[in-house]
Amino acid sequence: VADEIAEAREKVDEEGTEVTALETLQGLNTEVEQELIEMGIISIDEAIKADFTPVEAQQLMSLEATLETANTDLENEDITFAAWREDFEAYYDALTEALEESAELTEARDELEAETDALTLLLEEQDRIDYLLDDAAERLADVLEGE
Repeated sequence: VADEIAEAREKVDEEGTEVTALETLQGLNTEVEQELIEMGIISIDEAIKADFTPVEAQQLMSLEATLETANTDLENEDITFAAWREDFEAYYDALTEALEESAELTEARDELEAETDALTLLLEEQDRIDYLLDDAAERLADVLEGE
């Protein structure tokens, strides 16, 4: 059990390091994210939580421009509400998808949790074994004293 505990601790440390590294990378604003912030498409908090690719950023900028045009056209009654709604949903669906937490970070956090749970079970088993050994040693000592 001691070897398994040492191995589990090592895995927990490795997973913890990976999660920390991914969180650090995610916390750095890229030029792409800075441009989205300056355009008012995302907030600083959103940039920290998500990891925007250049393709996602370009798509959001394009959809945002399309939505602005659709807003103006709707005010001028140049398009139908249904057409405006289509542009609205396309923009916000893309934004929602881009804002979802990095899949890699989510997987790393899940792996860290699984390794931590496994370590906890091993430590509990070690405690149980230690208790049983202590109890057996005490009973053996009592038997030997009685002889």
